[in-house]
Amino acid sequence: MARPRKVSPEAVADAIDRLIQDYQETGDVKHITDYAVMQALGISSRTLDSYYEGEADERLQKDNNISAVEKEKYIKHGYCEAVKRLIMFRRSECIQHIATGKASQSITGWIFLSKQPRWGGFQDVQRQEVKGNQTFTVCIADHDGRALKE
Repeated sequence: MARPRKVSPEAVADAIDRLIQDYQETGDVKHITDYAVMQALGISSRTLDSYYEGEADERLQKDNNISAVEKEKYIKHGYCEAVKRLIMFRRSECIQHIATGKASQSITGWIFLSKQPRWGGFQDVQRQEVKGNQTFTVCIADHDGRALKE
């Protein structure tokens, strides 16, 4: 027999909504961190990871102790949906802080956060377009700076 769920998908969604509201009222980023979610729900980091990865929703679908109506509801509003909403909110906040950042404010932290998978997952992409031929010269130098081979 499977262990009973510690937290329902509705409780996760409600906790995330409260944390987002707390952030909007205070502007304190600690309210929307994974740690805050874990503390609000009283769950472990492994359990939160299972919400992000969709494992908890898959287990719900296989649970024979849940009615078909509840399973259908969890397909639409499961754990994964709640944490996706948190990710989208974090992404939005990162973009807003980066786009409206003033020179006197440090937006570096928001830029680094925006690159984290659970905060936006943005990536730096560097592109080089080369037309025609390019020549590279590589010089191998000795420890005293003399060129050994060119």
